[in-house]
Amino acid sequence: MIYKSFILDKYKGIDSGHISTPLEIRLQKGKAVALIGINECGKSTILKGICAFDYRNDDKKDIYKHLDVLKNRNKAGASSQTAIISATFALEPIDINNLINYFNENNLFAQNIINEDSDEETPSENNINYEEKSEEEKISILQKLFKNFSIKCDISKSDTGDIVRKYSLILKPGQEQNLNTNIDVDKFESKECELCKLIISWMPNMLYITDLPDFYSENDFSQQGDAKHQECKSLINNLFISGTTNSLTVEKFFELYKKDQSEFNAVKSQVVRYLNTEFSNRWNQFELDNAFGNLDIDIEAYPDSKKITIQVKEKAQAGDSYYFIDERSMGFQWFFKFVMNISFNPLKDKGILFLIDEPGTYLHETAQARLSKELNSMLHDNYMIFSTHYYSMLNLQEIELNRIYVIERSAESIIATKATDYKGYSDESKKSPILPILNAFRKTVIDYIKQGESKKILIVEGLYDKYAINLFCQSPNWYKVEIFPSVGASQIADNMAEFAYYKKDVLALFDNDEAGIEAYDNPSIKESNKMYLNIKEGFKQDKAKSLVMNDLFDSNELNAISEKLKDEGYETYQDYNTTLRVLYENKNFVDKYKNILTNTIRNFHELECNIFEKLKIKNN
Repeated sequence: MIYKSFILDKYKGIDSGHISTPLEIRLQKGKAVALIGINECGKSTILKGICAFDYRNDDKKDIYKHLDVLKNRNKAGASSQTAIISATFALEPIDINNLINYFNENNLFAQNIINEDSDEETPSENNINYEEKSEEEKISILQKLFKNFSIKCDISKSDTGDIVRKYSLILKPGQEQNLNTNIDVDKFESKECELCKLIISWMPNMLYITDLPDFYSENDFSQQGDAKHQECKSLINNLFISGTTNSLTVEKFFELYKKDQSEFNAVKSQVVRYLNTEFSNRWNQFELDNAFGNLDIDIEAYPDSKKITIQVKEKAQAGDSYYFIDERSMGFQWFFKFVMNISFNPLKDKGILFLIDEPGTYLHETAQARLSKELNSMLHDNYMIFSTHYYSMLNLQEIELNRIYVIERSAESIIATKATDYKGYSDESKKSPILPILNAFRKTVIDYIKQGESKKILIVEGLYDKYAINLFCQSPNWYKVEIFPSVGASQIADNMAEFAYYKKDVLALFDNDEAGIEAYDNPSIKESNKMYLNIKEGFKQDKAKSLVMNDLFDSNELNAISEKLKDEGYETYQDYNTTLRVLYENKNFVDKYKNILTNTIRNFHELECNIFEKLKIKNN
């Protein structure tokens, strides 16, 4: 099965009773999702809430502390509160056999009723027979029952402080009818919580990684120790399994000492080489400085006490120096723990949902930018949600805007808004939470300039202007232009000054409304570097006629495309911003329905021609 989203309510500072829509974070398998926002906005709360959904994490409470407090401490009388965390799933073909086996073993399928007397419309007790459902019927029932279903987890604490969980299946009306008709409801209800836990056990394990580098240099394998030490030791154990020819555990490795000491030493050398190769490769992937060329990771094993120590060996002309992990820089400590968790976590073979709180805080900007790019490439079939307030962690070439959530805290609740839905882009008073995104756009533009790219720059008033041009201006020559969204017309002058410092091919596009006219008249912007939006006059300056980007989307076509989106499974959208956002996330819809977008595409083609004329681009 595939995780599609998580919905959180009544957990710590999240209370959907005071917001229009529940707090929902959508996931994509193999792609990272980012949470951005200022400090104390609730990013960590969301990550811990998702972690709390999986009962398998309860035994790691000493590490995660995700269930220490459920209630909202800002509200009086909330001590008896029950947290509600739900996950939505999509079914994969491989899941059907597992579900059929469970339903068969627990006799959950209702038998078919066979009426042998066809003359009677209503079966009587004398002519009713029962028949087992065929395999094809069972597959069809479960495919309908578990198509885009949800599991809800109610979490509370007993008077003694123990965690009490109740899992339940959340079905849509059509699915409920299918359940009542084809499933033994009484038996199903008695097994519902067990079934939900079974489904969760099939899912990837959740791994919550904080930025605290609590990796232990000395690890005693002769005793269990606390949970944090056990986590560290499990990583080391999996290092030995991954790095040895015979997949030796640490226990088997120590036993080898009594049998063959030379083989024991050979295996240790093999593990050390494997670990250093892994670290060296990761270090090079992140394009960090060459400091690692002077470092080795060294392992010492003590068979009598069953202890393993991990140290950093620094090579120098005067001789080698040895340091414990926690004696190195915070950046190195974070990187070391990150690699150990990514490369040697024993859960990775089953798949992992990585929940990473502020990754790369101790890395410098270049390393953060590289980490952002690598997060997606290393995921494969895993999931990842990470929080950050660093723009360098948002590589917009790798992390699309519909996978970035702006997190804000109001007096009533923590709120999560997709970056593509966020309305604060045009409100300078709300600029702070989205600064990482705006700075990521800015960095992309400046990087192009510094790299000698021949791209020209078009500055628009807001993000939705960028969406509209990307969607409806269809000339292949747009690869020559980088579009930069401002936060309202008044900010364009500042952006012009910054980009014009690097190159001259910069054009500002203003709406022909009151705010746009006022900003256009700023004397610091040369006449050759700015233009008005006005379709009536061929987009030439005309202060008498008001026109904004929204007006280029033909109103009749807006209504028509919203109906088509409804057919595609979306709600009926009548407003410009929401429709534009859906189209931007599903760009194929513009080509699919271009026959009903003729006026809109023509309007944007006129805009395109005038922009290219201003930027001196030949439109082939």
